[in-house]
Amino acid sequence: MRDLKTPLNPEEPEWGPKANQFVFIGGRDDGRTEFATRFVTKSFGSPNFYGHGGICGGSRRIAFLSFLDSWDKKPHMKADYMGSEFVMFFGNAPGQAGAPFQPMARKSALAQANNGMKAVLIDPVLQNGMYTSPDSAESSWVPIRPGSDGAMAMAMVRWAFEQKKINEAYLSAPSKEAAAKRKNPSWTNATYLVIQEPDHPDFGKFLRAEQIGLSSSSAPAAQAPAGGGPAPVPTPDYVVIDTASGKPMLYSQSEEGTILYSGKLNVGGTDVLVKTSLQLLMEEANRYTFNQYAEATGLAETKLLSLAKEFFNHGTKAATDHHGGVAMHANGFYSSLAVIMLNALVGNINRKGGSTKSGGGYLAIDKGARYDLVSFPGMVKPQGFKLSREGRRYEDTPEFKKKKASGQNPYPATLPWSPLADSMVGNVIPSMMAGYPYTAKILMMWMANPFYATPGLFQKDVENYVQDPKNIPLIISVDVLMGDSSMYADYIIPDTTFYESWGVPTVWNLILTKVNGARRPVVEPLVGKTTDGVPMSFEAYCIEVGKHLNLPGVGPKAIPNTQGEPTPMNSREDFFLKALANLAFDETPLPNISAEELQLTGLDQELNYAVSSLTPEEWQKVYYILARGGRFEDYDKCYDGEVLHNKFSKIINIYNEKLGTTRNSFTGEHLPGTAVWQPPALADGRTLDQVYPDGQWPFHIVSYKPRYRNGGYLSNVPLLQDMAKTNYIEINLADAAKLDIHDGDQVKLITPAGEATGTAKIRRGVRQGTLAVEYGFGHWAAGAKSYQIGSKNVSGDPTLGQGVLLNLITLRDPSLKTSHPLTDWVGGSTDRNSTKARLVKLS
Repeated sequence: MRDLKTPLNPEEPEWGPKANQFVFIGGRDDGRTEFATRFVTKSFGSPNFYGHGGICGGSRRIAFLSFLDSWDKKPHMKADYMGSEFVMFFGNAPGQAGAPFQPMARKSALAQANNGMKAVLIDPVLQNGMYTSPDSAESSWVPIRPGSDGAMAMAMVRWAFEQKKINEAYLSAPSKEAAAKRKNPSWTNATYLVIQEPDHPDFGKFLRAEQIGLSSSSAPAAQAPAGGGPAPVPTPDYVVIDTASGKPMLYSQSEEGTILYSGKLNVGGTDVLVKTSLQLLMEEANRYTFNQYAEATGLAETKLLSLAKEFFNHGTKAATDHHGGVAMHANGFYSSLAVIMLNALVGNINRKGGSTKSGGGYLAIDKGARYDLVSFPGMVKPQGFKLSREGRRYEDTPEFKKKKASGQNPYPATLPWSPLADSMVGNVIPSMMAGYPYTAKILMMWMANPFYATPGLFQKDVENYVQDPKNIPLIISVDVLMGDSSMYADYIIPDTTFYESWGVPTVWNLILTKVNGARRPVVEPLVGKTTDGVPMSFEAYCIEVGKHLNLPGVGPKAIPNTQGEPTPMNSREDFFLKALANLAFDETPLPNISAEELQLTGLDQELNYAVSSLTPEEWQKVYYILARGGRFEDYDKCYDGEVLHNKFSKIINIYNEKLGTTRNSFTGEHLPGTAVWQPPALADGRTLDQVYPDGQWPFHIVSYKPRYRNGGYLSNVPLLQDMAKTNYIEINLADAAKLDIHDGDQVKLITPAGEATGTAKIRRGVRQGTLAVEYGFGHWAAGAKSYQIGSKNVSGDPTLGQGVLLNLITLRDPSLKTSHPLTDWVGGSTDRNSTKARLVKLS
């Protein structure tokens, strides 16, 4: 299988080598994921590593990559509750949803109680954490129609332009230097000119100075680093219309650019239409009337306008916050981008009370102060295309080139491509089934339950496919129990829980200072041991497989230190302790642990078995970290006055060139390069309301996070079972009255994809026309099913599987020839909140 030379398809070798048929699906990052990516992509050499993003909130993350033009590091932002005056929570009520869960709940509560912050929840379901009456005219709950968050945001954008409420002083600064003179801690490309001449070969690209004969001599020259290596890529010479002169000017030479401009400039002897980034945003906002936006959202026009007024009246102390509730729709990317864009229009980026990035962490699993944990001798760079058709343009594929060469119209592609997306786990199995672009030989799952967690995936055809070894010859699951997905594996490798494992996690947004956690085993792992006496775990398995296959990156010379000398990775401790050594020595090295503290904690005795992993000097500082559970920047580093201490340092993108020059792989049309309103639709462009009209499917169904469960295995925790043994099909009081449904009635939920039976719960806190179902219930394994290993029978408890799992009846895309879940093909998310339904009373 690990064949890096033989192509999958000898006639089309661009698809990549046979090694690409090793496919890995992982779960949420808990400080161990970097080990997994290292093994799959750099040691084995397969590009097919998939995290959980595409079934969690992936389109939100990709929208932030566009907004921040940071496609490599994948940053994102959240509102700074403690400094905010007004926060709009789109689908992520603190205390119920979003991440980081506990800090969101705590900080938003403190901000509302002590600092006067006002919070508004935009959500079809009233969640915990929002202390408001659903019936009050002053309610802070806005029951929006599912999937229409983008319409609300774009209505607010239109209102801001019409009422001249955008922050012009912020948006007109064309450079970091011009912004600094106005004491703005960030800047945008709002004034940059974009080529919009329809037939121009550079349509969608920013106009460059040399195209119109402007001198770029003032642009700083790219200098090679002192220690050698390639010179940095120079900043492109963007063009603005200088406000003072009214003429085109190099952005870096202008103190103030014109924010709204549409006109023709002479480009290479031809008049070419150009528009500013902000002009393009305004035109998109004006595409629909306020009445049309109100109709799309199911809200009164007056409500939309009052929210817009309140948001913009708070200026830089207003912010938006959202997560999967917005993102997990077929239009999730552009809805997310619209919600995010409101922050740029008030100019709150990097400001106290505005939109903030995470403080991040110190270098640990990185090329650090002591060890290089990201590169190593013999490291492989994966080749070819990913199975999920993400991260690469359709125009680069053999299929496109072959059609083009034969004179055919290369559009549409056989199936959609998503060049901007990442971690499209919902697309993996369907792509195998379609054989496009290829199939898989090995599927490995770790900390993942994709058959349970992926909307629209696990129906009978998928179950039949994964059970037939002719389709996927080898399925391996690394799990802590017999899970809903791992029950279909050929081999189950025991793994450790968080009490038994090592990890070096960093923090999510909302935490404004640098933080690295340091997790170590605190109990003897309750797993078997290898013949060498090592507890079985994911890391132990990968290391042994790596040694057996003679892979680079494992063994006695796997990890270079900063002197270039090889050091071993024979155990999980070798990897994670070296990460902690990097953490300890990054920037200003930490002090050594005191003799008194070491005696008190007993860390040297407890970790004596791993003493060879580090030098004595390193151990003294690593003990210091372990005694504290991590490394923490001082809390007073949150702010420098009214701006953040740890700022986002790059330009804010009103228009993103990479987005605007990407083409739809079905139509060949350019994607909009800025925020727009698009209703949820199929891959062929038909909206869901056209395909599933309200007359036949009167309800939308949405899922939401439970407070006492998650997508994993908390159904096995007895205390949580006592709190909630099942979930309910939740229905609005008025809808229930029309259908003569009462609390406790058995009802049948019918969708175009299937049926489910459950118990009705009547709520005022559910929007009319919407049905809500908590996630985390309806397991068919994970303790709910009996099984046998060898001669040992393990009894299951069927009550652990009570409740409804919406993912089994959410929509697939009927416009595609193969079985694909309904998907946002721009941002990569699998849709879980746009399914239409009927409800029938059974008793």
